[in-house]
Amino acid sequence: MWPISQALVWPKTTFIGLDIVPCQTDLSPLVECEKRARSTSEGMAHGEGMWEDLARRISWDRADL
Repeated sequence: MWPISQALVWPKTTFIGLDIVPCQTDLSPLVECEKRARSTSEGMAHGEGMWEDLARRISWDRADL
């Protein structure tokens, strides 16, 4: 959860984490729920939602150093 909290503090920063185990939080379900919540009968609300922004700025690489 630390990259999420840090991405909220620094909104113009991209975070790339490195881990050997694929145990990171998958933000895609939150992005999809947020998109559904922001949709209206006229279409999607303008702009990017919070979870979509975070998912765009947080990524993970896997490696064993």
